[in-house]
Amino acid sequence: MNVSRYISLADFFEHVESAVMAVWIVGAFVKISVFYYVSTLGTAQWLNLSDYRPVVWPIGILIVEFGFWSFPSSMDVNRNDTNVFPFQGILMQTIIPLLLLVIAVIRKKNGQSNGSNSS
Repeated sequence: MNVSRYISLADFFEHVESAVMAVWIVGAFVKISVFYYVSTLGTAQWLNLSDYRPVVWPIGILIVEFGFWSFPSSMDVNRNDTNVFPFQGILMQTIIPLLLLVIAVIRKKNGQSNGSNSS
């Protein structure tokens, strides 16, 4: 947000803080929506349900409750952002997805080589 205050192109394109904030909010909404859908779908598959809709409300309530429970004050949020998130973010947003991608590629290669040998 601080950097967006200094953007100036030809003294016309200035004060783009609102556009940056809009993109940020839309990105956060999409991210939360995808994680919510994936968690409900994964829970439904884990419980061997034929449809994911029965678990939408319970998981939504749990997400809201855990959101309030995890950080009771803004000081705790700031402490987490500076001390924990840099390491947790690298692990959760980079290392684990790359590990899962490597596993998927290896499994796909093994599946193709086994399938071509048997036919």
